Amino acid sequence: MPLKSNGESGEITAQQTIQGWLKDIGSQLGRIPEDLSVLNGLVGATLTDGTVNDRKYLLEKIIQLACSLPHGSPGEKKLTGELLDILWTNLKHPPLSYMGDDWRYRTADGSNNNILYPDLGKAGSAYARSVVPQHAPPAALPDPASIFDALFARKGPAREHPAKFSSLAIAIATIIIHDIFRTDDVDPSKHASSAYLDLGPLYGHNAEQQKTIRTFQDGKIKPDAFAEPRLLGQPPGVCALIVSFNRFHNYVVQQLALINEAGRFSISVTVDPQDKAAYEKALAKRDNDLFQTGRLVTCGLYVNIILHDYVRVILNLNRSNTQWNLDPRVDSVNIFDPAGTPKGIGNQVSMEFNLIYRWHATVSDKNAKWLEGFFDKVFPGIDPETITQAEFMNRLKAWGHSIDSDPGKWTFGGLKRTATGGFDDSSLVKLLTEETEDVAGAFGARNIPVILKAVDVLGINQGRAWGAASLNEVRKFFKLKPHETFLEINPDPDVAASLEALYSHPDNVELYPGVSVEDTKPPLVPGSGLCSGLTIAKAILSDAVALVRGDRRVQHA
Repeated sequence: MPLKSNGESGEITAQQTIQGWLKDIGSQLGRIPEDLSVLNGLVGATLTDGTVNDRKYLLEKIIQLACSLPHGSPGEKKLTGELLDILWTNLKHPPLSYMGDDWRYRTADGSNNNILYPDLGKAGSAYARSVVPQHAPPAALPDPASIFDALFARKGPAREHPAKFSSLAIAIATIIIHDIFRTDDVDPSKHASSAYLDLGPLYGHNAEQQKTIRTFQDGKIKPDAFAEPRLLGQPPGVCALIVSFNRFHNYVVQQLALINEAGRFSISVTVDPQDKAAYEKALAKRDNDLFQTGRLVTCGLYVNIILHDYVRVILNLNRSNTQWNLDPRVDSVNIFDPAGTPKGIGNQVSMEFNLIYRWHATVSDKNAKWLEGFFDKVFPGIDPETITQAEFMNRLKAWGHSIDSDPGKWTFGGLKRTATGGFDDSSLVKLLTEETEDVAGAFGARNIPVILKAVDVLGINQGRAWGAASLNEVRKFFKLKPHETFLEINPDPDVAASLEALYSHPDNVELYPGVSVEDTKPPLVPGSGLCSGLTIAKAILSDAVALVRGDRRVQHA
């Protein structure tokens, strides 16, 4: 407890404080020009975001001012505290960037993105829960198959996307979804992929999977190969698109080795070629440096495509004469927080977004037909509308086990590998062109191909097993007005009546069925190009910002 001036223990009185400040003022009567110089320097630093011209000796003048004040006075204490605060905040505590390959490159499983919490977002970690449910669900929830038949099933041709969204945009969305959402087969509370945009479908989600894609020579990966077998169950345009990233990676590492800036990828002259073990170790390091650098560059391209092509289409900016873009990487200062919006602090995917990112209504008629052929191959002689969940999972696992362990041998879309191990250029271009010209399906109720019934029933059951919050609870979390009537969820009287028959009250509507049948946003130029359900439209923008701004590799933090 501070001492009074008379030596007694107790609080400093208001009178003493006032007297202290008066002494401070009196001590400065002969230093008015010097103090004005300090004040001028502080104002200038404030106007330039804290940048100081050290040739004007502002720091030294502040020290001189502190020395001129009476020892122990309020002014001296205040000024010393402010100076300590400035000097402390000049450095990060603890440091958030380290030397060495473990921190320079992306790890295979996404660990080490956040320096302080290296397991944050790592493959194999638990899903986050964004919304803790408060509303007790009904004792008896509706049958998932009945939900699909009444609310999801497409009757006849697809409703086309109102903004003519290309199926190629859905292909990039499919890659993103398979990049950050891969539920663990053994423990569904965990995700087997990282929570970052690190092109896991191309490079693999862990070290073992990554080994299957690498050649371990000159940083290259196997020609036209990718590590994610789940993509073989997607329309061939998705596979053709991921192969494009494969080719870009191999082009990048070839150019890196050719340019070899500052000898970065040369074998050190200190390594004796006659020492086989040392030379092979040096070659392995060169290969890894090229591979990891090429991966960083390719992931950078991937993020730029997402932000400057995909997100622009989502917001219909491509139809507007504007250069504005929603890029989470920009530096921004919050007027209520001088430190600004945090960045590079890591990310963790949530189970709610796993359910939100199931955009099966966008499957076009062309791609639905392809899925029917795939279903016939994996589930021969089985009706997709009556297959049981257990049979669906068992057959799907059997198909997964039948896939060759070498991704360099996989084929898709009727393509055949050439003698060099890759695919014919014109065949890939044809697949990408067809996907680009194919209009996606529209979001909303009753537009999901019947061939996906088993997949959607599985999704509904998964949401229940996770104990996901309701649609309205998630809307409240995103500061959106909760639906008070079924007609607010979907203005189609027939759909609203089906919802009411199944759920009896809007608060009972589950998250996945809710976002799948919710009323959709119209095309707005600019503003709305995805034309998704109301909740999806807000949620995916929040997720995009979290994915990009939280990634240290993207932010170069």
